[in-house]
Amino acid sequence: STSYRSTGSGDGWVLESSENSNVGGSKNSAAAVFKLGDDAQDRQFRSILHFPTYYLPDNAVITQAILMIKKQDVIGTDPFTTHQNISIDIRKGYFGNFNLFSFGQLQETDYQATADMYMVGTIQNNPVGGWYWASLDSRAFPYISLTDVTQLRLSFLLDDNDDMGDDYIRFYSGDYEAQKDRPHLREFMK
Repeated sequence: STSYRSTGSGDGWVLESSENSNVGGSKNSAAAVFKLGDDAQDRQFRSILHFPTYYLPDNAVITQAILMIKKQDVIGTDPFTTHQNISIDIRKGYFGNFNLFSFGQLQETDYQATADMYMVGTIQNNPVGGWYWASLDSRAFPYISLTDVTQLRLSFLLDDNDDMGDDYIRFYSGDYEAQKDRPHLREFMK
């Protein structure tokens, strides 16, 4: 098995431009945390995690993959009580569209960009020592890149709770100082 930490320059959160727009409006790829839930205007936060899976052997056969994220704190109402569980989408390579000057960086368009596969895992409210986790469905394994990066997009199943209040969880990102607390993607292979 091997474990990769999310890379800070490619991960972060994207906030919806307006409630129900389903289009990204702003982003932050430099924060030590990423956000999942909604803001005071009922705009949804989605987050991208960026893993350098090109370090895997070119002939690796993935048999299991587990995503682990660590909670920093909750702002407002805990979204697990109102927004259901966290869904995981996967992209072999990068979610967003890039130009010459932004290749590999988080984009507002990552919010709505097409995934290679949707709902390849679900993070439930069952943390262990502050860590939330999900085993990825085996359907996702072909989209774990052996020659490029692999990105995961996280969002709560319910986009907001219509209370016009900040309700989100902050999780440590790939930019967090302590590497041990950054998101991990652990792969088992043969």
